[in-house]
Amino acid sequence: MHISKLLLHLHSNQYTMTLTEYLNQADPHRMPNVVLDKTEYTIASSINIPNKGKLSLVYITDPEAKILWGIEYVKWDNDTTLYTTDADGNPKKRSCFSTK
Repeated sequence: MHISKLLLHLHSNQYTMTLTEYLNQADPHRMPNVVLDKTEYTIASSINIPNKGKLSLVYITDPEAKILWGIEYVKWDNDTTLYTTDADGNPKKRSCFSTK
């Protein structure tokens, strides 16, 4: 199978779930696509980066997800994916979370 078709196949078979479903998994799935509702996260701040766009600092603030409070994520304005950050607040790795 060609690599691009393989990647598309893997992406299409990814588990999509809500934050509540993610937190209550009996049989956890590796790197599911957890789609956050606007009420489940807060954008703390945003900066415009020339030639790249707006980068926003995001916190998951849902009361059911206290285990995730305090973890910094960032997202680009034109992307729904949340990324973990390095010590300087730069995007590091794709997380399993995304926004609507």
